Amino acid sequence: MSEQLNLESNPKSFPQIANAFRRGGWIGFWLQVGFGVVPVFLILFALFLSPAKNRLGQSFVGVILAYACLIALGFTIYWCFRYTQIGNQLDDPQRRPTKASVTRTLWIGLSANIVGMSCAVVVALWKVGVLLFKMLSVPPGAAMIDNSGGGPTIVSRSGPIIVPMDLIALQAAVNAIAAELVGIIVAAFLLYMVTQNSGKRS
Repeated sequence: MSEQLNLESNPKSFPQIANAFRRGGWIGFWLQVGFGVVPVFLILFALFLSPAKNRLGQSFVGVILAYACLIALGFTIYWCFRYTQIGNQLDDPQRRPTKASVTRTLWIGLSANIVGMSCAVVVALWKVGVLLFKMLSVPPGAAMIDNSGGGPTIVSRSGPIIVPMDLIALQAAVNAIAAELVGIIVAAFLLYMVTQNSGKRS
């Protein structure tokens, strides 16, 4: 059948694609877990464990985007693990998925990573823009670093300018971007493998 990944005429391609799915899935899974641990803990800390005055200072849109980043990251980590299962299925002729099914799975993973990265990029741009505006709004020499509040805080006569939580949120967004980039690379590589091998003829 042409829909059976279109590889029946070249059965040697099945082990190659299966190994690519397993290797790519595990590499993507562990890299995303490694990058994702930081934003998960930092965002959870910012949303639930930080002082009330810091939580109240967060915008509603920022909180929504933070939750969206967490959900997208959790989904894409699971989806990378799903690639390893597809690799095992490709080795079993009885459970071998169709080309349409594999391609759809890869496009879902690619789309989810793009959505997650987009949310993280918006959060990062927003935080950088806010920090830049705060710094530019202070005349030269009118700010100082205060260590009395449990962490270095840039303050001026009008109050705190930059607090540690600002940089924590920015670090979380950057890590989320890196994790989603890994997922995009893995999904794009596997999609290339499927389309390249499905077009081969022996």
